[in-house]
Order: sequence, then structure tokens, then C-alpha cells
Amino acid sequence: MADRGALIDLIPASPSAFMLVSVVAAYGSVPRGPGAVMCVMPDGLSGTIGGGALEYQAIQLARDALAAGADPFLRDFALGPKLDQCCGGRVTLLFDPFDASDRPLLDAMAGDPQALLQTHPGPSAGQPHHRLITRSQCPDGLAADRAVALYDGAGRCFEPSMPVAVDDIASVIQNCGSPYAPLYMFGAGHVGRAVAAVLAPLPFDVHWIDQRADAFPADAPPHIRQHRVPDPKALVASAPAGALYLIFTHSHPLDFEITAAVLARGDSRYCGLIGSETKRARFIKRFRDEEHLDEARIGRLTCPIGLDGPPGKEPEVIAIAVAAELLHIVRGADQPMEGRAGL
Repeated sequence: MADRGALIDLIPASPSAFMLVSVVAAYGSVPRGPGAVMCVMPDGLSGTIGGGALEYQAIQLARDALAAGADPFLRDFALGPKLDQCCGGRVTLLFDPFDASDRPLLDAMAGDPQALLQTHPGPSAGQPHHRLITRSQCPDGLAADRAVALYDGAGRCFEPSMPVAVDDIASVIQNCGSPYAPLYMFGAGHVGRAVAAVLAPLPFDVHWIDQRADAFPADAPPHIRQHRVPDPKALVASAPAGALYLIFTHSHPLDFEITAAVLARGDSRYCGLIGSETKRARFIKRFRDEEHLDEARIGRLTCPIGLDGPPGKEPEVIAIAVAAELLHIVRGADQPMEGRAGL
């Protein structure tokens, strides 16, 4: 699987000892925000907290702590002259060691990507440092799209984008899996393949749908779920509320059926249809006249697709523009995407 930054994706299959180093609080200008994580082993590394001097120093500190058998601990880093950095921000890192004795916990984490890992930094006082909990057990019901929550001894939650004293943090709760956005992608032609390749390392839970037996490439990313079905439109009904949709099949009539089904639901976070301004206008007229969709539902349509910027209509260029648009939606706003006319 591609390393997409999820905590469970970084854990080695047969670890002797390793350290998870996570950004749990950040403010000001920083390389990565809360939720960024890397796995440091005595002779290996996966993931990143942003690179540069901060990451280099964190790796050295993690390996020294592993060798010393340290308990989990928190450390503040100011991104200033001491690190030869001029960002000016500040980050708090959690250094969280694991070894072979933690295998039952690690297996449980891998078996439930929706679970949350609670870590108590500092001396254990006879109590376990780690606990696996469900989202409903989290003191404030940690939001699905939030990677980290910090709590004091009284169970009060800190805002991870505000300054917080390390000594005030009694526990850290993190998503075991990244909060991937569900994305239903219809069509495995040239554009679909290019988009799949660009999205592979990004935080999306991709369902790739096509009718044709030979549609999907042999080297498709293994974590992108492929669905070869006779009626692609039927999968729209099984998608969760707030899903994202990309429609670029080999058939305009099929594009119309799928897009109409998505818009009729009225709960998409994004409904993107490849095409020209002419295609958009013709489809919208049919949505009104044939499907009797109201303006609010039709208004969720984005056609053409892709964030303004990269010029060109090559599949790879379209893929970059589409990925940028989707990232803007899932990381830049909490509201459903208003449809627009694009490139």
C-alpha cells in the first residue's frame, strides 16, 4: 500500500521496536500540522513530519529514546535559529515507543482503522501507556475529520492549533487510520487512470467503477477498490452521505444517468462531471426537463472539473487539476461544494 500518512499504514509488519513520532499540536508557520506522523526504527524510517532540521532532530531523538527504553513523551520545538529554520512556528511532537510486546494492540489497531489510540505520556505508574478506544468513547467524540485531540487531567480538550504547555497534556488521542474522504470514481479510461495514479498517495477512500471487463489496469494501486458492475449507477445508492463523485465514463448517456442519480440524492460533497460548457448546458436542461431536479440539487454540479491553474487537456494535466480541487474541498472547507463552471 502507498504510504498515505495513516498511523496504521506506517507500522512495520514484524517490529522488534519502533517509535511513532506524531505532530500533536502546531501553531504559526510549520511544515506539517497535527496528525502528521512518521515511524522511526533503529535502521529504517517511513512517513514524514515535514522534513528538514526538525525531522532530522526528531529522528535522532527517537532512536536515542528507543535505545534507552524510554516511556512515551512530548517535546516542544520552536522553528527558529536553533533548528536553522525561519518558519517561526512551534510544534509539539509525541514520541510513542512500541515493541514486540505491543503486538496484540497493534493487531487490534490494524483490524479496526476507525479505532482511536489513546496515549498517556510520562511515567506509567503501573498503568498501561496505551488504550484502544472507539470514537464514541472519546471524551468529545473526536470528529471523523480530525486527526488528533489533546486532553488535560480533567478530561478537558485543548485546541491543537493553539499554544499548549507540554506539562498540561495528560493524554493524546489519535485516529489509527487517516480520515480518508469517500470518493466514487466512474470510468477507467485515460482520464480515470491518470486520476487514479495521482490520487493513490492522497487521503481518499477511492471506489473505482466501470462496466468493462478489461477496463482496469493491471498495475492499479491495490488500495483503490475496483468495482466492475453492469450498472454503475446502482453504486450511487450505496455511497455514504457526503461522498465525493467523479464522473468520466466512456459514454455520455452513462455520464448522464450517473450524474442524475448523484444529484437526485442531494447530499454529495462534490459532484464532478468531465465535459465542456456545452455538455454542462445540455445536461442541466435534461436534469430539469426529464429528471425534474430542483435548482438546489442541480447547483451541486461541477462541470467542467479541475481547479483553475494547470493549462492543458492531457489526462495527466486534468488529473493534477482534479486532485488539487478535491484537496481544496476536503482540507479547505467543511461545506458541500457549490457547483461551478470550470475549465
